Amino acid sequence: MRQSQKFLSNRNGNVAIIFGLMALPTFAVMGAAVDFSRAYSIYQQLQSLADQTAIAGGRLPATTDEIRLSAATDIYEAKASQLSFSGVTKTIEASNSVVSASARYNYPTAILKLIGINEIPLEAKAAARPQIENGGVACILALNETLPDSFHLQGINESNSKNCWVWVNSSSSSAMSAVGAAVASARGFCTHGGVEGMDHFGPRPFKCNRLDDPFYEEMLAHGPLTNKCDHTNKTLKKGNHTLQPGVYCGSTSLKPHANVKLAKGVYFIKDGDLDVQAGSTLNGEAGVTIFFMGSNTFFNVQGGANVLLKAPSTGDLAGFVLVDRKPSSHSPIHETIIRGGGDLKIEGVVYAPQWRIIISGNSEMNQDSKCFAMVADRFHMEGNGKLNVIADCEASGLPQIMPKIKSGPLMVE
Repeated sequence: MRQSQKFLSNRNGNVAIIFGLMALPTFAVMGAAVDFSRAYSIYQQLQSLADQTAIAGGRLPATTDEIRLSAATDIYEAKASQLSFSGVTKTIEASNSVVSASARYNYPTAILKLIGINEIPLEAKAAARPQIENGGVACILALNETLPDSFHLQGINESNSKNCWVWVNSSSSSAMSAVGAAVASARGFCTHGGVEGMDHFGPRPFKCNRLDDPFYEEMLAHGPLTNKCDHTNKTLKKGNHTLQPGVYCGSTSLKPHANVKLAKGVYFIKDGDLDVQAGSTLNGEAGVTIFFMGSNTFFNVQGGANVLLKAPSTGDLAGFVLVDRKPSSHSPIHETIIRGGGDLKIEGVVYAPQWRIIISGNSEMNQDSKCFAMVADRFHMEGNGKLNVIADCEASGLPQIMPKIKSGPLMVE
């Protein structure tokens, strides 16, 4: 009896029992902290994956839901392959330009499984859509819908459109192309077709829908008040000349060392060309529009010529500096060649849907212009020079008339 009472009154083992009982919830709390910390780290990776997936589709400027879904899926596959864990399941949807993505993963616990919690379900969601008209403007638009090399660079050429977009409507597999050491930079590139020489373009071009000709209907209403020619096959030789607005038929040629000043207004070049030869100067900074119309029309600037043109800031042709109206869908395409080497400053929009514009030279061109955009059938850049294209028209006192780009992305979830 005394031995039993002595055992019951002994407190030495009670402390170990109490600590043992206390250790169970303490161990569970510590295990939860470790597992939840690891689970949260994985959740952050899932959220980044979902965000990047939604953004990849939502950022495309103008395209179909199918193309958005494809772009989002491509990014998901690329990013998911870089995760340190596997077994992620996904849902990616695109509807009304909104791309939504979810990434799910069951995190297998390391410590909590000892108390019966084997996994922690994780899910991250994101959704994005393009913002409305926040992506700048198109400053180079190639309208041809089928031909290859609609925007082409070769040589040691550089095209810099840092605050605006290059848009190519061709469905060709080589709608955009670049070879040699040529590079092109822009706020963005969009092409309806494919790209050859992807590494030459920065940023990487998007796959986009076509962009409609923004001025076709508007330009059909413009033309001279009379069919009478004020001048025919006019040649301007060495010396100073001042020309007045009017209708210039046939070829108008500036010979070497001819310094020609254009008074403010509209100059119609009918059934012919304007040829600015090396060493001559064409100065129309007072606010002019040179409007080509009819057949066999083109603009030729030879290397070493000086061209200083600025569009009018008011009137029906405000913002347009060179126009070649396309009278029908069957009009032949003509080559217009602008060579550097002289002083070249063109401010305003060049609208020439029946021109293939070739820009070449070994110097920096148009570096002083704050507003320059081109719409043509297609473009070809060559030589060792640099072409600057910029769309800050308000800084030049000109209206911003080029189409605005719907871009993004805007996260909506």
